[in-house]
Amino acid sequence: MPNRRQVYEYTREDIERLQQEAAEGLRNRMHNERDSDKGLYNKYVVERIEPDPTGKHRNCWYFVLDLEHDAYAYAALDMYASSCADKYPQLAEELKGKLKEYTIRKQVATATQEAINILQQQGYKVVSPDET
Repeated sequence: MPNRRQVYEYTREDIERLQQEAAEGLRNRMHNERDSDKGLYNKYVVERIEPDPTGKHRNCWYFVLDLEHDAYAYAALDMYASSCADKYPQLAEELKGKLKEYTIRKQVATATQEAINILQQQGYKVVSPDET
């Protein structure tokens, strides 16, 4: 049987608050052209998929890190993994593993692009697999 996503009931107030936060985030993005001018704003809606029977996490604040596009995210996640290692060793190990995978993927992409550039400089036409 396929996994089913847990469904949570939200109050009208919860939904209205999320809509207001999303609208505020959209307004901030529209009014500021440069990321450096935006500061902290609501860009993502994070939904908890694990049950929270006590409601302890109901109004928590979350921060999303984007390793692909944010130059500071890697250092932040690396520091977090190091900081939680004593209390949550499995989490720290898995985060460090993800960082290692990310590093390798970026290195392969960089090396591939460098090889393509060299071949193009030597007069070769380089095509993607989709073009063959």
